[in-house]
Amino acid sequence: GSGTNANTVKKATPLFPFEPLGFGMTGFAVTSGAYGQNRKDVAFSIPKYDRYYGMVLVTPIDAANSFLTAFDLYTSEKFGDKLMSSAVASLPGHQLGEFFGYSLCSADVDGDGADELLVGAPMYSDDLGFKGVGDVSNGRVYIFGESLTKALTNASSRGIPGLPDFGNTRVGGVKPDFFMTGPAGSQFGRTLVALGDLDRDNYDDVAVGAPFEN
Repeated sequence: GSGTNANTVKKATPLFPFEPLGFGMTGFAVTSGAYGQNRKDVAFSIPKYDRYYGMVLVTPIDAANSFLTAFDLYTSEKFGDKLMSSAVASLPGHQLGEFFGYSLCSADVDGDGADELLVGAPMYSDDLGFKGVGDVSNGRVYIFGESLTKALTNASSRGIPGLPDFGNTRVGGVKPDFFMTGPAGSQFGRTLVALGDLDRDNYDDVAVGAPFEN
C-alpha cells in the first residue's frame, strides 16, 4: 500500500505565526488613543491568544492603517509579520481563560491629559476551584496608563519594537497600573464604552458592562 514517511511530512505554516495554538481572533476589539506620545496609536486584541490568556498589541496609527483595513486581514500569511514589525508594545493576559482583550476603550480617566488604555477580561475568576458558575467569571478591567506611556517612550527611543518574546508573552510585556474586579459570575468588563467627561470634573467617564450581575 501507499503511505507517507513521517520524516518527509511538511509542517503547515500557521495562519498567524506568533499564535502557537491557532487562530486567536486577532482584531476582536480595537481602540485608538494618545497614550502619552505626540501621536495616536491603535490598540487591538487577540483574546484567544495562548489558551485564552489573550494579548493586546499597540501600534502607531499610520502603520495600522496599512493593514487593518486590508480585505485579506484574516487570510494573509504575511499579516503576522506586518503586525510584529509595526507593534511597539504588547500587553499580555494574566490568567488562563480570562479572555483578556475581549473589550477595549481609551479614555483619560486620571485627568493627566493622556489617554489610558482599558482592557476587559470578562472571564477572569477570583476562584479557580470551579465550584459552580457563581464562583467564576468575576471579570476584570485592567488599566494601563503610566506603564504604557513608559513602554512606548522606551520603544521609540530604541527605534525597535518594544515586544517580549512571542513564545512566552507572560514573561515581559506591559504590566497594568490598576485593575478592577467584578462580583462573582458578573463577567465584569464584557463591554467598555468611553463616555467623555459627563460630570465636567476633568476626568473622563467610562461605562463597564457586567451582564450577569445580580
